[in-house]
Amino acid sequence: MIDMTGVYYKDQEYNVSLRFSNENEDYNDEIYQDYKKIIEQYNIEKYSIIRNIFAKSSDMEKYYTDDYKKNRELNEVENTGEEYLDIMAIGDWAFNDYVKKLGGKPEDYENGFIYINNSYNTLYNEKTEHSEKIETLNLKEKDEIKFTLEDTGEEFSLPVLKITEETPFGIGNTYSNLGTFIISDKLVEKLGNNYNNYGVQIYSEDPYQLCENIEKEYDAQENRNYKLSLTNYQEEIDNNKRIILLISIFLYGFITVITLIGVTNIFNTITTNMNLRSKEFAMLKSIGMTKKEFNKMINLESIFYGVKSLLIGCILGIGLSYWIFRVGNGAEATNALKYAFPVVPILIAIIFIMVIVGIIMRYSLSKINKQNIIETIRKDNI
Repeated sequence: MIDMTGVYYKDQEYNVSLRFSNENEDYNDEIYQDYKKIIEQYNIEKYSIIRNIFAKSSDMEKYYTDDYKKNRELNEVENTGEEYLDIMAIGDWAFNDYVKKLGGKPEDYENGFIYINNSYNTLYNEKTEHSEKIETLNLKEKDEIKFTLEDTGEEFSLPVLKITEETPFGIGNTYSNLGTFIISDKLVEKLGNNYNNYGVQIYSEDPYQLCENIEKEYDAQENRNYKLSLTNYQEEIDNNKRIILLISIFLYGFITVITLIGVTNIFNTITTNMNLRSKEFAMLKSIGMTKKEFNKMINLESIFYGVKSLLIGCILGIGLSYWIFRVGNGAEATNALKYAFPVVPILIAIIFIMVIVGIIMRYSLSKINKQNIIETIRKDNI
């Protein structure tokens, strides 16, 4: 349950998402300039201004992998001869930071593609009976990708300068059919105004204050041409942590209560059993059983008690935990979670049961050993 509540924001680098939206695409450049003003106004250092280029290519089929061709056949995908490309610019800071991570310089990647192999295509494997992620394109560095801008019909050809699975700041959770093609902001200007403003992803030291300032400024504007969409992910993450804390208190509180009840039951069962067998123990001692032999018998009984309870409890526990995992693992966000065999809890249970049973047996044994054999037999007969 804790893994399920924390899976969404696991690898997210930004904590604020900002977007202006308007149905009229003529505002594209105006919106972009407003994004840049916000970045400068609030001295934001870590950001990405994401712009998607509307483009399609009739040149991609020759790069299809065999697995991807098979996937298209199984899903009966119509071959139109054209594929929409996910071409994306990410803003100056994010682009410069990204190429540094890749071990290059910004000027080395200004006039071509950085191809991110982050496609979401899967193919059912008949041998393993599971769906597996497949490679979609057999691209190599220096391959030329021909594409056409959707609105203007202009044709371009750009080289693939880098192939990687590393994702830049701001698009860590983005996936596309064929993977993502990253370009520089300078290259976007050469392609013209043929893009869509996806938004701005920001990392702020004080996301609450930043969101409050942006909202106040937006509300103060009388003639607004577009709507503001602002998300404070830090607030969602904090709420997420509170949910995790609540779940932890509930689960571990429940475990503590069950443990106390279990220990009490073990204590009552063993001590009552030992008291009821007082006559039996006294008779064994009266016919010659030594203290060493008696202690050995009790120790063996303790081991049998522990092993039997652990075998039954662990088998039922593993089965129940796997059933709970299967029931809760239906959502898309949790499909990546794998069942974790509870090795550590089983080891804790083994140690705990053996220690508890051993301590209680020792306690009962010390009381039995203090009893007088003749008095125990006589009292029991009365």
